[in-house]
Amino acid sequence: MPILIKDLTSEQLHERLAAVGVTLGQARRIQATVLRRGALPTDNEGIPAKLLTEVRRLTAIPGLTLADKTVSPHDGFVKYLFRGNDGKPFEAVRIPLLHRSDDAKYVVCVSSQIGCAMQCAFCATGRMGFHRNLATWEIVDQVVQVRDDSPHP
Repeated sequence: MPILIKDLTSEQLHERLAAVGVTLGQARRIQATVLRRGALPTDNEGIPAKLLTEVRRLTAIPGLTLADKTVSPHDGFVKYLFRGNDGKPFEAVRIPLLHRSDDAKYVVCVSSQIGCAMQCAFCATGRMGFHRNLATWEIVDQVVQVRDDSPHP
């Protein structure tokens, strides 16, 4: 089974890749590049080509499927409907912070589960029941994808 880069801290990634010669600093660079660009660094970014070949062989960069995106015309909120590897849907919401007009920023509400066990009568998520907790990479990728779709931090 491949090592899922978005599932680990840089220290955990280092532990998993140390046997092929990846240093902690290189693990940090690999992880930062994957989170920033969605791809491994190139060999001209300080990691030897031979080592990157080993990293490519041992790792995977998982990603969510964006199934739908809805922008509210009233408040600027954006709802993202994602699907993980099992195809089950879950949402993230980008919320504009309107504290200063010259300093546009967002906060992101991410899902950590598919469904909910509480079964509150007023809640659509509760009515669907609990399916599973999301994997770390699925939570991380929500933030990455919303960030990449946002014009402001």
